Amino acid sequence: EGNVLPWLLAARALVHNGCTTGVEAYGLGVASIAYEPVPNKKFDSELPNALSRRARSLDELIAELRNALDEGVSNREASQIELAQQHMASLEGPLACERILDILDDLYASPRASLLERPGAMRHALAKAHAAGRATWKRLRAAMPGNANSADYQKHRFPGVNVASLRASTDRFAKLLGRFDEIEISARSEDVFEIVSRRTSGSS
Repeated sequence: EGNVLPWLLAARALVHNGCTTGVEAYGLGVASIAYEPVPNKKFDSELPNALSRRARSLDELIAELRNALDEGVSNREASQIELAQQHMASLEGPLACERILDILDDLYASPRASLLERPGAMRHALAKAHAAGRATWKRLRAAMPGNANSADYQKHRFPGVNVASLRASTDRFAKLLGRFDEIEISARSEDVFEIVSRRTSGSS
């Protein structure tokens, strides 16, 4: 129940097969084991398996799990570190959100920001038509039986958020980091929220 990260932080090892949780475990330094009794390149997700120790049989899985519990993290081979660096940026240093905001601040402060051209009416209309067509196609695919992006599965993955849950999250961050204690959160539309800092006179 809830986000998987607290569970990973409390775990000594993770057993999975082709799940992106394996990538998250790698980033958190938690030993992960990919159990692949029947490998299938068509259906398996390679990255999380490659960032884990691989077990092709139950005996291998038990042995890998025992090693992980006895010795700790075991998925830190040179090839795995190189692979992680290809797919995961900034594994050390400031948080991703801080890096993103720094870039946005630079763009906003740049003299070129006021020179950016707005798209013409034709281009704007074509973009809206393309977005509408893509959304319709995704809804049709989601209605197909067994589709990986079915509406029920997406609802399970992304159950939605509200202002109260966002405030609870920011309150936790404020206590842990000593930041974000002067913000206001308001809903603009479904799953779209505006976060405003009172300290910086309305910047969001």
